[in-house]
This record gives sequence, C-alpha cells and structure tokens, in this order.
Amino acid sequence: MTSKLRFSTARADLAILGITLRSKNEFDEYRVNFRGGVEATAYYTSDLQDAFDTGRAMHAKREIDKAVNVELADMDAWDEFVAANREIIDEQYGSESRALEHARDGGMTLGGGASPMRCIFFKL
Repeated sequence: MTSKLRFSTARADLAILGITLRSKNEFDEYRVNFRGGVEATAYYTSDLQDAFDTGRAMHAKREIDKAVNVELADMDAWDEFVAANREIIDEQYGSESRALEHARDGGMTLGGGASPMRCIFFKL
C-alpha cells in the first residue's frame, strides 16, 4: 500500500533542499520556488505530489548549474589533474586515455550525486 504524501512532510523535505512549498492559495494551488526566489521562478500546481517532484527537480537543476569548470592549460596540468582524480576518472571513463579524448573534444564531466559536478576542458 502506498502512503499518501503529507504537506508537512513535503514542505520539510523541500526546505532542506532550499526550496519553499506554500499551501494552497485562493486558486487551490500549491506554490513551489527557490528560497528567496522571484515570482518568475515560481511553479504552481493543484497536485501535492507534482509540487514535491517539481521542487526536487528544481533543486537538482540548480546543483547542475553550479557545476565547477576546470580549465587545463597544458598536459602538465592534465597530469596533475589525473593524479588527483584517478579513481573517479577510471570509474567514469574506464581509462585516462578515454577521459583525455573527451577533454580534448569539448569537455568531460566528473562527479554528480553526492560529489560536486566538474566540467573539465582545455583552454584554447
């Protein structure tokens, strides 16, 4: 049996993520927004589950937008980067050479989930 999402639970869970959830307004809608967000970023829906899911998606997109760009000037910088990130490079790309191909072809990404996303590319 699936339990029904409660407003208080959804609001508390989203608050941890920096998302506000307001109760239904005169139009019978919930309001979801970033904490301190402007009206243009607000989302309105009459469905609590939709409000909760949208709030989580807004948080996820914001985290991706905060990705860190790493510019590498030369192969010496690449070697230092690989030495410091060997485990995740091997996990995500299988080998240093495959990762290097991606970095040269416009960029590679590392991380996500619990670790910050990093976009790695060479300066031109």
